[in-house]
Amino acid sequence: MSGIYGAFNRQDGSVEGPVLEKMHKVFSQWFDDGSGRWLQKSVGLGHTARFNTTETPLVILPLVDETCDTALVVTCDVRLDNASQLADELGLVYKHDFPDAAKLLLAAYRNWGENCAEHLLGDFSFAIWDGMKEQLFCARDHVGVRPFYYSASSEAFFFANDIEPILSVNPRPSPLSAEALANYTTYADLGHPTATFFEDIKKLPPGHTLLVTASSLDVACYWHPESVAPRTEASECDLVSEFQDLLEDAIIRRAASKFPVGAHLSGGLDSSVVSIAAARSLDGENGPLHAYNWIRPPQEGQAEEGPDYEVARRLASAEGIEYHTLDFSAEDMSHQILNHDISFNDTAMLRFEPFVRELAKSHGVRTMLSGWGGDQFASYPGGYPIASAFWHGRLLFAFRALYKSALDQPIMHRPWVVLKRLVSQVFLPVLPDRLHRWIIGDGYDEKDYSFVLSKAWREKVHDLKPKRAVYSRLDSRLHRFQMLTDGMITARLESWAAGGMRCGIDYRFPLLDKRVIEFSLGTPVEFFSRNGARRYLFRAASTRWLSQADAWRPDTKSEPNRIRQLVSLEKVLLSLWANRLDMLRFDDTTLIDAEVARSLLKKLSSFSPTEDHSELDEEYTALLLTIFLSKLPVSDYDRI
Repeated sequence: MSGIYGAFNRQDGSVEGPVLEKMHKVFSQWFDDGSGRWLQKSVGLGHTARFNTTETPLVILPLVDETCDTALVVTCDVRLDNASQLADELGLVYKHDFPDAAKLLLAAYRNWGENCAEHLLGDFSFAIWDGMKEQLFCARDHVGVRPFYYSASSEAFFFANDIEPILSVNPRPSPLSAEALANYTTYADLGHPTATFFEDIKKLPPGHTLLVTASSLDVACYWHPESVAPRTEASECDLVSEFQDLLEDAIIRRAASKFPVGAHLSGGLDSSVVSIAAARSLDGENGPLHAYNWIRPPQEGQAEEGPDYEVARRLASAEGIEYHTLDFSAEDMSHQILNHDISFNDTAMLRFEPFVRELAKSHGVRTMLSGWGGDQFASYPGGYPIASAFWHGRLLFAFRALYKSALDQPIMHRPWVVLKRLVSQVFLPVLPDRLHRWIIGDGYDEKDYSFVLSKAWREKVHDLKPKRAVYSRLDSRLHRFQMLTDGMITARLESWAAGGMRCGIDYRFPLLDKRVIEFSLGTPVEFFSRNGARRYLFRAASTRWLSQADAWRPDTKSEPNRIRQLVSLEKVLLSLWANRLDMLRFDDTTLIDAEVARSLLKKLSSFSPTEDHSELDEEYTALLLTIFLSKLPVSDYDRI
């Protein structure tokens, strides 16, 4: 992980050194293992290092390539998985213990030009100044693990892999983006593909490049997952073996670090595979793997936690993993929520993860592995695979799948179970979207949290409210393509990147490896649900690391203990806020409706922890959104 930044004066003026210094100072609040800046007339690039692997202390960035008539210069936040293959293709000498990614990026750009990103595998965002062409070439990895933000006007172009450095050098305060607010108050997350909360700052979409000259700004897509060819002749044995090798390579490469490594370990299938494979790959030089579970251990007199908690403890003990659970109070949670800043795109409403980061930081962890993304691709078929098979004429496969899914039921109940699943898995999916959502309990109307905004801002965002995404239910591949482009996966990655940056922690997602995603997209849908087992192929592959019992253990459908703990904390939290309204400072902004906020708090503070929390979840989400929105900076340009 690194801080990268730069400026390009598009009007033939010069970039002043203090501009880059301001951007560097933002990153240096969080980490500064070394830094460098390069200036030449109208352009300047910078880099603030966070050392992680054995080679990073040897890399000096920005890197200047003097082999050209006019220098190429790169600054990058990059982790390449195909460094040796790239070196072979480019005719370079590759040293296994010193894969200089920056040199490879420059060589790739010299060789392939603006198509170089197509040849890269890994997590990256970078910018290359081409002095010969007087252009700045920028790129972001396929799924958006590494952010890239920019602000462009006819006079200047600024970029960084965090929003705050750009704000530090903007010539005037940026107006709030009504489009981003409309998106955020619809999804309770900023899942927009390009917008940030600041009108003048955009993000480069994943899998895209950006070419900036004095007179133009062109964004182009280089990754087209829809072009992945379906595999029509693949045996189960070959698929399992190939998948195991892909998963192992993706995990081991991301676990490489000279510092302690952390991982999420909930006891579920995805996190267990990632944690065990990573733990076995560590050589002991940087200590054992540190694993973190969101659930707090049972207190004296409390019942034992659920099955996932028990599995996580058992696996950690067997693999020599340092296992950690969280311990925080309602006052701690209050402090975390009231100080949470969504303006830098940390919008994921994960109230436990900030405590994980702080605990991991205290253990010296600089790399955090997550199994997130498995449910989206590695083990998820997309849509309704049985309905897809049925309505595309594969009736025998559909009925076999329905029958095998009922084999765990008593014989006398199986016909009824098959009939129920025929309705839910075959006929319901072909209903119109609104009727389908209403029947399955997903709500007939769109969610709309814009009521927490002041009247003027409600009117401003009214016509910008996005329509709820309608995912394909009968085309599994299309369903997963839609998830790649709707912005919600990227929103999670950007949230964790922003939070991790401020703790010096680099999040890595093995199950969102490009190779894993493309393997998933090309795999026949029947291997995702087979012989009555959901996530069949992933379970079969997981036996390289898990026992048969753990690999084929049924998924837990809920997390009652974690939810119970959260509800109990929230009750104390709401009571605290109700008695100390001055903590919330609702009247300090023109963005929200303070009366609506206070009425929400009054209603919520009277609920009992024994009540059905799901009925109050929407109101609690609205209250959190109100708190977060109340801290967004409203500039003079936003006055209505």
